[in-house]
Amino acid sequence: MIKFEIYTDDSDSPQSVTLFFRTIFLGSGKSSHIKITDQNVPPQAIKITNSPKGVLIEGTQNFPFKLNGKKIIGSKVARINDRLIIENTLIIFKEINYDNSHGPLNLEGLYDDFHHNYEEYENILTAIEKELILSDDVSIG
Repeated sequence: MIKFEIYTDDSDSPQSVTLFFRTIFLGSGKSSHIKITDQNVPPQAIKITNSPKGVLIEGTQNFPFKLNGKKIIGSKVARINDRLIIENTLIIFKEINYDNSHGPLNLEGLYDDFHHNYEEYENILTAIEKELILSDDVSIG
């Protein structure tokens, strides 16, 4: 789990965000966990992962970022209260605890196990599957 405070030019107060992923992407793309709205930011500009000494921040495609005021091209380890700056966005690491993070999931195995061991929920699973299929057909924007 990582807790962030995010400050942008668009907002008067910080936004608090807690994420439980072991790998977190920051960027302008819709697949990024934290969106940076600046036009100069690639879809996945920054990758954050666990390391024994803190979180490893990596600029993808040599994307530069600032950590505690120092310009970084490549990667750097961050700790609690460190300040990550990406264009006009300031991100402060408030808590880092990977004991509470989600590891990789075997969704297919979990689905099969649930489907076979809880037959009373078959109607619900079928309804959810239909909703998911229909939601894939809808485009937004």
